[in-house]
Formats: sequence, structure tokens, C-alpha cells
Amino acid sequence: MTRGRVAAACFLLVCGAFLLTTGRSFALYHESMPEHSTAVVVTNLDSVVTSVAFSVYDAYGALQSRSEIVLDAQASEALFIDGMIEAVVGTTWGLVSAETEGHVAFGVWIAVDGAWRCVENVATALLDPTDLPYSAYWYTVDYASTGSRKSQVGVVNPWSEPVSAEMEVHDASGAIAAHFGLNLDGHASGFYDLSGGLGTDSMLWGSVVVRATAPVLLVAEYRDDASTLIDIDMTTKFFFIEE
Repeated sequence: MTRGRVAAACFLLVCGAFLLTTGRSFALYHESMPEHSTAVVVTNLDSVVTSVAFSVYDAYGALQSRSEIVLDAQASEALFIDGMIEAVVGTTWGLVSAETEGHVAFGVWIAVDGAWRCVENVATALLDPTDLPYSAYWYTVDYASTGSRKSQVGVVNPWSEPVSAEMEVHDASGAIAAHFGLNLDGHASGFYDLSGGLGTDSMLWGSVVVRATAPVLLVAEYRDDASTLIDIDMTTKFFFIEE
């Protein structure tokens, strides 16, 4: 990365904080299915009352539920996503979009068979690509496909407009083990079982790199040898941008 691109990236992050002062959008992930459930804890970080509007989507980008909560100063509230879409039968997963004019933070709790397995803390708002448009945004997560560890990766489009992306899976030597193309409709998600695609006997591990035409939510799930969920990571922080 050149010095100019580093400066541009720093400028983008700083300006993004100011651009989102009057309105912030957050992208969260949910799993609402027979074995898994999701609770979103939202906290008001301000000293005044604020409101947060939530929209829940399935993997295809279809709106499942809307709600709005009002929080007193420094107060917190938990939303159980399964209850918000209880009329939906079967497996539902995808995007939880949150909009607010205040300063808030989220804790996304994932339960398996009624036991809370992992939590992800989110306090970074999305950068709106229409404010400072760039041609591509790069993200990365770690993965392992080693038999005792399994990884699955999801890419979530938080916008109403389509997003295109490419995913490269690199092994520890840097070689490309897999490549996927993604075309996501508005608010839609794509999910990839790396262990199933790469083979659990391959003993592969390394990095997943995603290049997207707009800011996205990248989700990584990590499972043990019994395929039980042990951790989840959600990131909207890109490590590189293309002008």
C-alpha cells in the first residue's frame, strides 16, 4: 500500500466518523432457527434519551420485522430476534440493520440449544459509500479446515442496492485454495462452508480475503470437530480501499 493510499484510508476513517454524526447505520448478524437463536443487546452511550430502529432480514434480503426502541441515558435493552420473526417457519438467518442518531453499542449473543455460546461486540458504524465512494473495499478473517476445527464464512450486504464481491481462500503458504464470486441483492447474504468445500481432511488453514464494491459485513463462524459452534466474528472494518 502506498503512502498516499494509507493517508486516504486514514482520511476516510476520520471523515466517516464526522459524516455519521447525525445518523448512524449498523450491520449485525442473526441466526434464528430450531437449534440457534440470537439476542441483540443495545446500549445508549449518550447522556440523553435516544431511539434505535431495527430491521430484520432473511438471507435473501426479504424484510421479516421492524421495531423501534427508546433508551434512557446509558440504558440497555435486549431484543430477542427469534421473537421478532416468530411467524417465520424454518431456518432464518441474515442481516439485522440498526439505525440511530445517537451513540450506541451492541452485543450480539448467539445461543445453541438454549445455551449462550458466543457474543460479538459491535460499536463501529458503517461507512455510507455514497459519502466517500471508492471502487472496492477489502476485508479479511482467519479460517481453519483441519478436522478438529471447521470454519464457515458469510458476506452480508447491508444496503438496499446490489453489491458484488470476490472471495479468495489462501492456505498458510499463501496459495489460493478456493475462489468464489458473489452477487448479493439488497440486504441479502451469502454463506460458504469452507470446511465442506475444502475438505476436512485437507488440514488447510490461513486467511479469507473479500473484495467488495461497497462496505459489507463479513461473518466468520468457528466450529469444533462435532460441528458445534464455538465462536463467531463479525467485522465491518476494511483493511484496504481502492480509489
